[in-house]
Amino acid sequence: MPGLGEGEGRAQLVAAHRRTAQTNPDVTLVEATKSSHLVPLTEPGLVAQQVEELLED
Repeated sequence: MPGLGEGEGRAQLVAAHRRTAQTNPDVTLVEATKSSHLVPLTEPGLVAQQVEELLED
């Protein structure tokens, strides 16, 4: 049995996040496709990349 944030539940959650991001032009949705929850621990490079992009703007 998949845990929370996995399987169909994850797909629905990601879809909800996409819809929310699409309603605000100032929002950028960054999908962490290799993580299910603790993104800073499982994809630290992705987090660092986004911080760098924010600092460049």
